[in-house]
Amino acid sequence: MIGPPRGLLVPAGAFAAAALLGTLWLTRTPGPGLAPDSMSYLGAAESFARTGSPRIPFAEWSDADSTGLLVHFPPGYPWLLGLPVTLGLSPAQAARWVQALAAGVTTATVVLLAALEAGTGAGVLAGALLLATQPLVADHYIVLSEPVFLAFLVLTLALVVRGRERPLSVGVA
Repeated sequence: MIGPPRGLLVPAGAFAAAALLGTLWLTRTPGPGLAPDSMSYLGAAESFARTGSPRIPFAEWSDADSTGLLVHFPPGYPWLLGLPVTLGLSPAQAARWVQALAAGVTTATVVLLAALEAGTGAGVLAGALLLATQPLVADHYIVLSEPVFLAFLVLTLALVVRGRERPLSVGVA
């Protein structure tokens, strides 16, 4: 896959910055938003950072330990949240930054992909529509794994569309 023309990097970067900064603004104190699953993600992230084990801050009522092993969620997202926690961020702050980076990656990739396929105007329109999509904004406000999933999904789509000569990279993604 050949890199995008320089002229497309400006709108892609502008939309990525808007998504990243917008997500940080939306999740400022007292945020980010929390859902029941968020407790598992944040607890496992802190556990990963401190002990290397994905433990969550609750267990069955009959268990002797008040924590349990993360078993019903894949460990990738809590592990990703745990990386900034090892650098000293609180789990909630780590989640803010992971969500914001995911928003930036998703938005920039959509803008670039649309612009490469249909022109700069289409890329700008795609970016504006993406930032105005309320369910997408809500997903980035709440500590859930969907924003990171969407970033990887859009990157995979870009590889499928633009990286046809490298099927292994598409398969790995």
